[in-house]
Amino acid sequence: NQVDTFIDNDEALTLELNDDDEVVAYEQQRYSFDENRDERDIIPYMDALRVLLDNHYLSMNNSVEKIEFGYYSLSDQTPRFFSPMWAVTVDRSSADAEEKDMRVYLVNALLLEQHQWYPDESQSDDEIDDELSTDE
Repeated sequence: NQVDTFIDNDEALTLELNDDDEVVAYEQQRYSFDENRDERDIIPYMDALRVLLDNHYLSMNNSVEKIEFGYYSLSDQTPRFFSPMWAVTVDRSSADAEEKDMRVYLVNALLLEQHQWYPDESQSDDEIDDELSTDE
């Protein structure tokens, strides 16, 4: 048995299943990268936090839970471009909230632009976890 799935239009993932529907092999497309020879300084994470503060994505009583550096693609264009980003995980929950309001903001580490945030209000917690774990 073979099952084809797509991460997006260009990234096929083919799973080979046994009779018990267990994955026994897989094949996945890989990206190739061209080296960018233009050296540029990465902006410190404190500057990324300042961008979030200045644009009101962080406010009083919010808690920064985690800051990670990684490369993210924000476009569905081909070829895909991956930019260096600071991923800032923020707990925006109020003190009396029953559920945590966790957000992940991406700040471009070269341009100091805040591009997008997770979670998308329509996504389930599992979709958010999957998306965050595969973007890095």
